[in-house]
Amino acid sequence: MEPPAQNVPPLYGLVLSGGRSTRMGRDKGLLRYAKPPQISVCMSLLADCCKQAFLSCREDQGEWPDYAPHPRIHDHYPDRGPMGGVFSAMTAHPESAWLVFACDMPYMTKAILSYLVSQRQPQKAATAFRTSTGFPEPLCTIYEPVLLPAICAAIEQGNRSLSRLLERADITLLDCPDPETLVNINTPQDARHLTT
Repeated sequence: MEPPAQNVPPLYGLVLSGGRSTRMGRDKGLLRYAKPPQISVCMSLLADCCKQAFLSCREDQGEWPDYAPHPRIHDHYPDRGPMGGVFSAMTAHPESAWLVFACDMPYMTKAILSYLVSQRQPQKAATAFRTSTGFPEPLCTIYEPVLLPAICAAIEQGNRSLSRLLERADITLLDCPDPETLVNINTPQDARHLTT
């Protein structure tokens, strides 16, 4: 049963872009698959889906010219991978749900994000797409505020896996209408036919 509309947490957007990009060899958020850098493309994709969108980045990245124009939430746990970014956002706005997706998903479309939002079930801990192996895709997911205590516990225990966290939670798991949109680009070989 859906909660009353007035009790549904507002939905914010978060682009995960705070990684060190060691395999890529350069910042993945600044890659140009189209004319703008990827972080700007991602923020544009979230614009119509969320009340407000933020970049999740390290403090030093926030000073870079392409990052500076965007609202940012600094990742206070950069050694915890994406979980640190999600946790930093959820603690900054604990009353909100978060539509999170990674900046290294260049095939992502507004239609797929809109579909995820349309299937959101706020009474669950999260709404996620199912990967080809049947597990939740943690890097394109809506995280509800009810999940914050579990993420906090995982951070305190040194756990880094959002996927395992989602596997243990009561979530809505969806088949993605276009699975290619969930593909991550992590190396120069992956990106060579896409970047300009």
